[in-house]
Amino acid sequence: MRGFTWRAKQRHRPGLEVMASTGRGHGFESLEEVRLLVALDLVGASEVLSQPFRLDFTHKGGSSWHIPDYLAVISDGTWLLDVRPMGLIKDEDALKYAAAREVAAACGWRYRVRQRRPLRRGRQGGRHPPHEETEPDLRAPGHHPPPRKMAG
Repeated sequence: MRGFTWRAKQRHRPGLEVMASTGRGHGFESLEEVRLLVALDLVGASEVLSQPFRLDFTHKGGSSWHIPDYLAVISDGTWLLDVRPMGLIKDEDALKYAAAREVAAACGWRYRVRQRRPLRRGRQGGRHPPHEETEPDLRAPGHHPPPRKMAG
């Protein structure tokens, strides 16, 4: 796994999120990625790999590469996941996500790009949450994780 560094005035927020379901810290590079890790922890992911592999592929316009954000194993299967806010997905990103989807399908995994609208500035200069968001449903229909036992 590559290292996660931080410096003053950078625009993203990398770090490690410790997940109870795996018992380990998992790297993230943005607040959206840490939110996904929390969601994966809540559904009881048994394994999560940050930036699990580099995907090199060729296409009509040449060759490209992509590193998916996460590979997660949950009760209903394995998910290859990318995180990118709506409105920030460019044509070259869409091509990379299509290649990742093909690889996931070939491996028998599910694939999803977790998208949220970027936060916007309000009249008072404060940040407002998005009005609309698209989240992956990481559970099978009707499936709910078992309740967690509290210590004590």
